[in-house]
Amino acid sequence: MRKVKMIDCLQFRASSLRPGSLPLLLTLLLCLAGGPAVVAAEDDTFDGQFVIGYRFVDTDGAEGKYRQHFGLEEGVRLFGLRFNLKPKSDFLDRLELDLDHLGGDPYESMHFAARKYGAYRFQLDRRKSNYSYEDLILPVEQTVPELSAAGDFHTWDVDRVHDRALFEARLNDRTVLDVTFDRYTRHGESTTVYDLQRDEFEMDRPIDESLDEFGVALQFDLGKVTLVLDERIRDFENASHVFLPGRSLGEDPEDASIVDFYFLDQPTDLESNQHTLRLQGRPSKRMSISASASFQELDLETFADERGAGTDFRGQPFETETSGPGRIERDAELFNVDFSFLVTNRLALVAGVRSYSLDQDGSSSFEEFVGGQLWDLETTGFEFGVEFAVVDGLTIGGGVLQEERDSEFALFEGTSGSGADLHGESTDLTGLFASVTYQPMKELTLELHLEDSSIDDPFTTASPTDRERLRLKVRYQNDSGLYATASYRGYDRENTTSGWTSNVDHLDLRFGYRLDSWDLSLGVAQIDNDRSIDQNVVTLPGFMGGQEFLFPVFFDSDAEFIDARVAWEQGGRGSGGARVEALFRSYDNDGSFARERDDFRVTAEIPLPKNYLLYGSLRSVDYSEVRGFNDSHAEIAELGFGYRF
Repeated sequence: MRKVKMIDCLQFRASSLRPGSLPLLLTLLLCLAGGPAVVAAEDDTFDGQFVIGYRFVDTDGAEGKYRQHFGLEEGVRLFGLRFNLKPKSDFLDRLELDLDHLGGDPYESMHFAARKYGAYRFQLDRRKSNYSYEDLILPVEQTVPELSAAGDFHTWDVDRVHDRALFEARLNDRTVLDVTFDRYTRHGESTTVYDLQRDEFEMDRPIDESLDEFGVALQFDLGKVTLVLDERIRDFENASHVFLPGRSLGEDPEDASIVDFYFLDQPTDLESNQHTLRLQGRPSKRMSISASASFQELDLETFADERGAGTDFRGQPFETETSGPGRIERDAELFNVDFSFLVTNRLALVAGVRSYSLDQDGSSSFEEFVGGQLWDLETTGFEFGVEFAVVDGLTIGGGVLQEERDSEFALFEGTSGSGADLHGESTDLTGLFASVTYQPMKELTLELHLEDSSIDDPFTTASPTDRERLRLKVRYQNDSGLYATASYRGYDRENTTSGWTSNVDHLDLRFGYRLDSWDLSLGVAQIDNDRSIDQNVVTLPGFMGGQEFLFPVFFDSDAEFIDARVAWEQGGRGSGGARVEALFRSYDNDGSFARERDDFRVTAEIPLPKNYLLYGSLRSVDYSEVRGFNDSHAEIAELGFGYRF
């Protein structure tokens, strides 16, 4: 960090910086490097760096899979720009800017913040990502359209953007104001498949979605109690639109079904308000309590317009023209209270109570049909337990939990649900939980958490009647820089009535060693996920109909993850000297969808005279599947230069 003075580097107007004007930005960066000052005054402290350059990409194999998993394209890129300014000002303590991978990369980020410690903080962030998907489940010669086995005709090419603005101000010694605005957008193209006239037709489905969320929170420090009032307003818009791009014979051209044109417009507008009150208190040294109450109102409106024409499966002309509105109204309430009391220096009581209610009704009107649904859910539950410090470093705990859910629902015809026959279901959950924390020395900590619960009358056949959860974590870290962690998470769920089972085992091991100039780490993870059910199938009456048999459904995922990292920096971390890093990541899944992915990269930053630096990166990525026709390989090289302020 060093002191710099103001210079007149470039004469330009702010309106000249338009989105996508990368050449102008590069010119500005070059000018800053030659300066080397920007906007700092003589007594200000300023530090940062930027790196610009060119990326070279050579791909081989399935281009769609490369775009889905990596998506890095060739061309000029701003690999990074970061600066921090600490002015000598009564109104501003820190100003920071961070730009990462601008210029068309699948992941881009921008961050700007200004703050006065103890007074205010202002922050702007943008995160942009691209999701691309194009998968060939089967090669063309193996497709069977009449069995709906003609491959995967779903594709996506979507840009996702999250913009966030935050302003936090301390109004006085006891009051803090938070104002936030978030906007989430999804724009792009996709395709889907509709089943029409006993055939499947590939449709275009443009994506245009936006969600705006505005929040205001006031925090009051009342001494032994902290009170927070939070207001949230959300507005979601989805311009849903599906159409057939041209006359189509469908996925099975030998049948009689032909669609000349098809359109489905169904825009959706959702508005919701949420009012939340949170309280955190410590009435005494032995007692603490936290409570919250949240109330939400939601209104959704949509209008569907469907039009289509062609030849049906019998060879006769058909024409469809249907339209009508739909709506959903929902009121939800959530109450939560957590309590703890220290009976003695070694014994504590903990308890929690929760209540959730939802009242929802929706209706739709399409031509002659007018009807809807009613839902009324009431959920209450509590937890009670004890924690006992057996000896110094060893704490055990345990308790009971219970939850009861009552639901009523109804289908109705007409413009109102009055007089509809309500159907009721009740579900009870009871269980036990236990925990152990052991720290035999300051470098080593062990944690164990266990829950065993049962559920009576679950709502669906793919919901558990028995559930077990186990979490185990071991951490070790000493003063010399050596650290290691091991964790295991196991989830076993089953439905004894339907035979549905779902089991997940997640083992994660990580080792590392940090020195002044070196940083080494190795991680290994194993995730096994098994789900199965014997689905009862009854065929329709008619020829060979009326038969009943079990149809097994099974999913298996056995995934292994390996990552290794070696980093070296001349003079120690953060010294600004030469830096070299090597990183390897491997993914191998031997389950129902077998695939492998390897990613190896080496990056280096070499300082040059007068604070310039040279940047280089080499990367090799491989993706392969068991059938081979989705395999892809890429070699990626990046070369750039930069400047450190």
